[in-house]
Amino acid sequence: MDTYRAEPLRRAAEDFDYDAVIAGAGAVGLACAAEISFFARVLVVETHERAGCGASSRNSEVLHAGLYYPINSMKAKCCVEGRRMIEHWASDGHIPLRNTGKFVVATEFSELDSLYALHETAQTLGVKTQLLDLREFNRLEPNVRAVAALWSPETSVFDSHALLRLQSARIQANGGDILFNANVEGVDVNRRGWSISVNDGAEQSSISARAFVNCAGLYADSLAEKCGVDVAALKLTQHWSKGNYYRAAGLPSSIVTHLIYPAPPKHAHTLGIHTVLDLQGELKFGPTSEYLKERNEDYSQPKRCPDSVREAVARYLPRANECEFVPDMSGIRAKLQGEQDDFRDFVILSTELGNSDGQIHLLGIDSPGLTASPAIGKHVAEIVKSILN
Repeated sequence: MDTYRAEPLRRAAEDFDYDAVIAGAGAVGLACAAEISFFARVLVVETHERAGCGASSRNSEVLHAGLYYPINSMKAKCCVEGRRMIEHWASDGHIPLRNTGKFVVATEFSELDSLYALHETAQTLGVKTQLLDLREFNRLEPNVRAVAALWSPETSVFDSHALLRLQSARIQANGGDILFNANVEGVDVNRRGWSISVNDGAEQSSISARAFVNCAGLYADSLAEKCGVDVAALKLTQHWSKGNYYRAAGLPSSIVTHLIYPAPPKHAHTLGIHTVLDLQGELKFGPTSEYLKERNEDYSQPKRCPDSVREAVARYLPRANECEFVPDMSGIRAKLQGEQDDFRDFVILSTELGNSDGQIHLLGIDSPGLTASPAIGKHVAEIVKSILN
C-alpha cells in the first residue's frame, strides 16, 4: 500500500517542537493525530516502516453497526459514531465500502434470549435491526441453518487500508508529521510539558511536546509503564488474544449473500467464528480466539485447521463439512478482558494520572476499535485541546 512518509521533522520557533506527539500509526493513532492536527502541531511516531501493520490491517474489515456492547459504554458510543463517520467518507468516495448487511443467527432455541438482547440494545442506541420472519430468512439465505435471525442492515465491509491512507493524508494536509521506523522509549517531565525519547535505530533524540498520546496497541501497557503509570495497580495489563482466519476451498462464495454471525454466548470474549464476504465477494471464516500465554507477536498459522473451527461454522452453515479450510491470515488483539472476565470497555487514561497531566494512554482498544477509531480520535482531540488551552 502507498504510505505517507514524513518530511524532515518541523522544528518550531515556540517553546516546544510539537504540541502533541502520538505513539503508534494504527487506525486509532492516525485518527487521533488527524483530529489534533486541525488545531495543533502533531507528530506521529511509528515502529514499523508503514502505517497499520498490526491489528488495523489484520481483521475482518467489517464496519460494525454497534449491536454488541453495553448501552452506556465507550465501545457502543464510539462504534456507532465512528461507523457513521466512515460511511460519510465512503459516500464522498474516499473509502471503498460494500453494504453487505449482516444476519446474527440462533441455531438453538436456547440462544433466542441472546438475539433478543442484541435487538433491544440496538433499538436503544438508534441502530437499525429487525427480527426477520424465518420464511423470509430462508428465502434470502437458503444454505444457512437457523431457528431465528436478526437482520442488521447497517453492517458493511470496507477497505481499512484506504481509511489509513485518508487519515494520513489529513494529518499531512494540516502540516503534521509521521515518522516511521522509530520507537518511543519513554517520557520525562520537561519544563511545562514532556520530553519524549525517540529512537530511530541510528540515534536517540529528545522531542519536546505539551501532550503525549500513547496509541501503541499491543504494547500500550508496556509504554504506559515506561511513562510512570502503575499498569498492574490500575488493572490495565493487556491480554494478547490471537485469531486465525480461514478460506473454504471448494465452497462457492455465493453460498451466502450476507455476513453471517452466530448468536454470541453470554459473557463471551468473542463474537464467534463468522462468515466474512470481502469487498471482492470472496468468502472466509474467522476469527478463532486464543489467549496467548506469552507475548509473542507471531502471525503464523497452524498448518491444519482445527476441527473445532469447521464444527463451529457447520452449526449454521452445514455445507462447511464439504470443503477444506485453508489458512488465510491471523491477527492479535490487545484486550483488557481476561479469558474468564466480564466485559471491559476501552480505557482512555488521562486526568486519572494525577501528576502526569498531559499524558493520554489508550488501552484495551480491541474490537470494535477499527470502526470506532474516528470517534476515539475526536474524543482524544478534545482532551488534548483542554491540555493546550
